[in-house]
Amino acid sequence: MTYLTHLTAGAAALTWAAETEAASFPEVTALFAVGALAGSLAPDVDEHRSWIGRRLPVVSHMLSLVFGHRGATHSAAAVLLLWGVYMLFPLELTAGLLFGYIVHLLCDLCSVRGIPVLLPLSKTRWKIPLYRTGGWIEWLLLAVMLGWLFHVHVMALPFL
Repeated sequence: MTYLTHLTAGAAALTWAAETEAASFPEVTALFAVGALAGSLAPDVDEHRSWIGRRLPVVSHMLSLVFGHRGATHSAAAVLLLWGVYMLFPLELTAGLLFGYIVHLLCDLCSVRGIPVLLPLSKTRWKIPLYRTGGWIEWLLLAVMLGWLFHVHVMALPFL
């Protein structure tokens, strides 16, 4: 997915989470939202041409050289590492970061390329091939998510 679609997916998931009545889900605060939006872009730091990779070029180039794109940063190991960070620092920001990171991986799992969920144990890519990055189905998904966000946020304003 492009960064715009990942960011929109993060916002859509965040909106869904804010409306969820699940007792086990943390309250969605501004810090949680910032973390979630950052997390929705974070796994692509391993691609130097990505939005986040261009902002962290040294980190991006190092990760790209060692792991390649959609390598270690797109695995369950990365999620476990972030979960460990959250356990050490149980803050709204780190909870949001973990949430957004998982949303990103779920989105990439649904791409033609997939993700190596069990890396480093296995390089096999898991996938539910619904779209190709930059393809028309991704743009359709983006439009649907933006439409839903518009409906939820703008149409809910009391003066409309």
